[in-house]
Amino acid sequence: MDELIIETTAEGMDIINISDYGDALRNSGYKDIESAMAEIVDNSIQAEAENVLVIIKDRVPSWGKKSQVYEVAFLDDGTGMTPEWVQGCLRFGNGTRRTAKGMGKFGVGLPQSSLYACPRVEVYSWQNGIENCYRAFLDIDMISNGEQLKIDPAIKMPVPDEYKKYLKKGLKLCGSEFDYTEHGTLVLWKNCDNVVPSTVNALFKRLGFSFGKKYRHLICDGKSNIYLIHDTKDQYNEKVLPNDPLFLMENNIVLGDPNDTEKLQRKNFVDGSEPIFEPYRTEFCPDGVVKQKIKYWDRDSKTAKEGIVTITFSIVKEKFYDIEHMPNPTPGNTDMGKYVGQLEGISVVREGREIDFGEFGFYSDKNSPEHRWWGCEISFDRELDQVFKVANNKQHVELIKLDGADYDEEEYKPVWLQLENIITSKISDMKKRNKALRKGVNSSTNPSKPAEDTVSKAEEGSDVPTESGEIRQTKTEEELKKAAEEILQERGNETPAEEETKQLLLQKVVIQEEDVSKYTTDLFMLSVDTGICICTINTGSLYYDHYVTTMNDEAKLAFELLLASFVRTVDEAAPEKRPVYKKMMSEWNYKLNTYLSKFLGLDD
Repeated sequence: MDELIIETTAEGMDIINISDYGDALRNSGYKDIESAMAEIVDNSIQAEAENVLVIIKDRVPSWGKKSQVYEVAFLDDGTGMTPEWVQGCLRFGNGTRRTAKGMGKFGVGLPQSSLYACPRVEVYSWQNGIENCYRAFLDIDMISNGEQLKIDPAIKMPVPDEYKKYLKKGLKLCGSEFDYTEHGTLVLWKNCDNVVPSTVNALFKRLGFSFGKKYRHLICDGKSNIYLIHDTKDQYNEKVLPNDPLFLMENNIVLGDPNDTEKLQRKNFVDGSEPIFEPYRTEFCPDGVVKQKIKYWDRDSKTAKEGIVTITFSIVKEKFYDIEHMPNPTPGNTDMGKYVGQLEGISVVREGREIDFGEFGFYSDKNSPEHRWWGCEISFDRELDQVFKVANNKQHVELIKLDGADYDEEEYKPVWLQLENIITSKISDMKKRNKALRKGVNSSTNPSKPAEDTVSKAEEGSDVPTESGEIRQTKTEEELKKAAEEILQERGNETPAEEETKQLLLQKVVIQEEDVSKYTTDLFMLSVDTGICICTINTGSLYYDHYVTTMNDEAKLAFELLLASFVRTVDEAAPEKRPVYKKMMSEWNYKLNTYLSKFLGLDD
């Protein structure tokens, strides 16, 4: 093998060969576009902004048929920046590591998140009037070509003409009035090529869910307001509402109606609506909040320190869950139960902003319906960043299940072990309490949907070979049983009986409802990988959101039969025809979205 020869100089080298570092800068490890955008919103909140506008521009690209996002702007009414900071904010490492408070810290957020989404970012900021606006930029293509080796000093320059309409006193959007003329910042992501989803409707839906969750405390308390704005189409515009996984907030995006416990009330509420959860109160935790003292060794000061972690527990109210108020045998399969299921997990909050979400080893049977009816939040300040090992892009913490025996001799135990007993015991207690509320409910109900039974009866005696049948021949009984149990558990049946799994496996088509809008805009999909013909209806799709949610039972049954007949036909197709049929199904979904967007005026 040839040796790699690296030329050296007596003068030393730059730590980073910036002209060859473009790809690395752009592949910065954000898990999704919401996380990258959140970095810019963090900067606005750090600058004491009361109002942040996320402005989207889209157009039909030369190579496509559907409008795609090509530019994103972030406009805030924060304190603004001096010319030196306009230049410095684009430099990796210019963070607020040594300041006492705030979301910032590592100094990589603005440039790193921006380059994840686009090749060029421009920053405009002003203090003491919009006439004192300064601009700086970072362009990865110019860096790669050797044209930009440094970030030039910010120059006095007005914002681009197309954004001046937002810089007038008395600007009105979403029923609110704004004034960005005295001080503020505009961050522009130019020529976006990594904003996914790239269509405005899907992107705003994702951002509303994610931002509402990440910034719920700030929004709930009225400290910061975030608005999603389309540059030309007002029908998209919306204010982000709190999306509380603990379901405690009075102004949450979802509330419950005690008179109709199954109904999902989102944004629009009837009189008497209220949060569906309440604090989990016990004798030693009367307000549902535990203040846990954490001991650790501080690397910077080389001293032993203590910090406080606040753990908040919530649980579904009896009026929304017990058998008297919720007679449905599978509450997890109601519209409310499905939404609650999207927020099943433990929330980790730093400085009032959520930075991670998951089970973190505190419980193992993730996605079991019983876990969607309680909530837990772990909250801490930046002083404990090293304890939780906060990532530099504030996307995750290090909370991993550990064996306590391995750390018996450690004076300062990992934070997971210091929190384990409190959280696991409370989860166990909350599960027992909820189970008691459901005691007496007959879980051995018909596990099938009417549409599934109808299809099976219609296909009774059919000997047409299917793709799912061929795959089923390769599966063991245990694998098939597990696949059926997972489907039933997703429907809210926590402990399916053997007879129920057998009955499900007899169905010719199984119909699932799931929000998969993170991956596709399609209304429905076909899956046969488990040996079961599964039709997944995307509850996050445009058609479902606008029409299926308003159908009565008969119309819903007819709708499900329409899709079931489609996927069954594909499943029965001869092997050589299957790719053609599946492509046709994909194109049909695309056409439906295109026509519906046009009909609803979302793609004009």
